[in-house]
Amino acid sequence: MIERLYEKVCALDYGRDCYNLRFMYSKGEGVRQSTQKALEYFGEACDLESQLVVKIMQNLNYLNEYCFNN
Repeated sequence: MIERLYEKVCALDYGRDCYNLRFMYSKGEGVRQSTQKALEYFGEACDLESQLVVKIMQNLNYLNEYCFNN
């Protein structure tokens, strides 16, 4: 039932909780695994410019550049 709390807080435009929902749905942690819902919440977190999401995307971009350009 924690996902309901995260959903309510995410609806109030808290990016970190949207990101937490993305994690829960992508891993099936406490909820039925759903790639579609995980992507929706990840997009919501990105739209809210969550600092956590921005850092993750920056790290992924760095890893992508390092792995494929070296």
